[in-house]
Amino acid sequence: MVNQKNAAHPHAIIIAGAGASAPLGYSTLFDFESAIAKYAPNTTAKEKRELSYLFQQVRQCLVSKGEYTDFEAILWRFSNYLDLCNNIRLDQFLEKEFLSTIPNRFQHSAFVQKISQGRNIIDRVIVDHYGQPPQNLKAMKTIFEFLKIIIDVNRGVLDYFTTNYDIGLEGIWTNVSNNVRLKTGIKNPLKLLGEWDSRLLKIEDPNRKGLYVHRLHGCVRWFRHVLKKESESRHDCKIIANAIPPRDKNLEACVMYPGRKLHTSEHPFVDSFKRLHSALSLTTCCIILGTSFRDNNMIEYLLAANDRRESPLPIIVINNRNMQPRFFQRIKEVRKKTHFHYTRKDWQIMFVVGNYLDKSIQEEIISVIHNPSSINIHNERDATI
Repeated sequence: MVNQKNAAHPHAIIIAGAGASAPLGYSTLFDFESAIAKYAPNTTAKEKRELSYLFQQVRQCLVSKGEYTDFEAILWRFSNYLDLCNNIRLDQFLEKEFLSTIPNRFQHSAFVQKISQGRNIIDRVIVDHYGQPPQNLKAMKTIFEFLKIIIDVNRGVLDYFTTNYDIGLEGIWTNVSNNVRLKTGIKNPLKLLGEWDSRLLKIEDPNRKGLYVHRLHGCVRWFRHVLKKESESRHDCKIIANAIPPRDKNLEACVMYPGRKLHTSEHPFVDSFKRLHSALSLTTCCIILGTSFRDNNMIEYLLAANDRRESPLPIIVINNRNMQPRFFQRIKEVRKKTHFHYTRKDWQIMFVVGNYLDKSIQEEIISVIHNPSSINIHNERDATI
């Protein structure tokens, strides 16, 4: 077990989800459909109408199967449909599993073609929207001030883990900060230029200073440069950042979002999750901002950290909704799926409902960071879901 009793001073970390970027104008998954109409300058009106109709079709298919139909499920199913294009028994599979109301081969093929076109539009919207710097200067200043307070409490450094793939933090540091370093793993983070270097984000250095951003799902401005070696069958990948999406066929987007299948075992994601593992072992308080706990990998790391520490991991969850039922529901779901046996069922966790930019909430958070023992213990068995 990891012993935190000898911590000399508070050392908080942040895990941020889509809700943390929402004040900057970036859409969450729940309002992404509206973002298609608003943030897609290269998408024609006809494409928008067709994509909206396609969303309705996929949603109806899922409803007929009795499946949960949130937008994330629809995007992931897009990817599943495309995988079927290479399946010899495409028609039989579709008819049996999803589209029993579509009677003939021609309609199956047309539907798959529409799905493929829809995914191309979604990719373009995501890059156009999340790849743009934020414009809300007031929100940028408020977020920076909040992060700066925690950096000061931590004596000069903050590890910020995020599942977001926007460039909001680069925008904040470009427009607001001039005295705090930003580290993202890219050599020129504010210019979004250069190659990925995992050594820039090492958390073992006791003399680190600044905001260290660990992107668990990559970034829409990161690209994998795939280099095939003649002597080997495998591919080596180099990650580069670019302020403008390149049109190089050897470059592919290095980002995970619903419907895009990349794996955490691939660089640089493996580095980010390794650092999350270490940070959760050492932190005196973990602040979780604006996440809906969809990511199974993140939940498993929370389970592992809570289990191996001498005492439960102190956690503060901040969201506009009460996330207590959702949190314990997802913990129980991941427990059933994992191959590991985690014994601890006690969680030292508090749930704060509101906007993390509110001064009163920030003051409460800072107070708890200084005194994490004030957080109550909750047991999974007693939690109401």
